[in-house]
Amino acid sequence: MATPFRTFEDLDIIDEPGLQALLRQIEGDQLATALAGASESLRERMLRNMAGRAAQSIREAMAEIGQPHYRAVDGAQGAVLARATQMVEIGLIALRAG
Repeated sequence: MATPFRTFEDLDIIDEPGLQALLRQIEGDQLATALAGASESLRERMLRNMAGRAAQSIREAMAEIGQPHYRAVDGAQGAVLARATQMVEIGLIALRAG
């Protein structure tokens, strides 16, 4: 099965329950770094799909990180994409229709 994700922004096609499942699988520091390089709309969608305290913790971590180096963002986003791909392949997350 070919991955439906080419870029981090492609994660926007994951349905809400799938996005929540994915977010629970990613460590906070890695997620904060990945989200630092994401579009505002994807970042806010992901944070809305987290528990309030977890989302606040990620926001605080992003503030502490500031503007991370491109390589750090690219590595973190690549790891999240790899996990999302695994979860799609084994049927743990679904994609939004349309």
